[in-house]
Amino acid sequence: MPKKGRMQFQEDLSLAKKLNVSVFPTLFFSVGPENFVILKGFQPYEKFEEVLMELIPDIQKSSFHANPESLFAQFHNMTEKEFAFLSNNTRTDSANMLQRLEAEGKIEKKESKNGMIWISKMEK
Repeated sequence: MPKKGRMQFQEDLSLAKKLNVSVFPTLFFSVGPENFVILKGFQPYEKFEEVLMELIPDIQKSSFHANPESLFAQFHNMTEKEFAFLSNNTRTDSANMLQRLEAEGKIEKKESKNGMIWISKMEK
């Protein structure tokens, strides 16, 4: 590792220690210096919503089009679980939709060490 990179890494470690970061991921949400929440470790989507509602009580959740084409236009790649959640479908129905989209040439699947990733081939 180059010297500059090593120094930056040490700076990151020092900041993590100062902020008491001991778990990955650790996310910081703040609205001003006195109003903040720290989430440590994996958290479900609902926890993020809860934190945002706590920090910004008048926040409004935006609606979005949950059809497959709109989702893949917004999120270029997704896992089956992400697609199921966003499209509000069961995992089985989502798997069938993803396979149909692949057969139509609209998306492609890539194997990763953590599972399948579905990638849009549709133009934006």
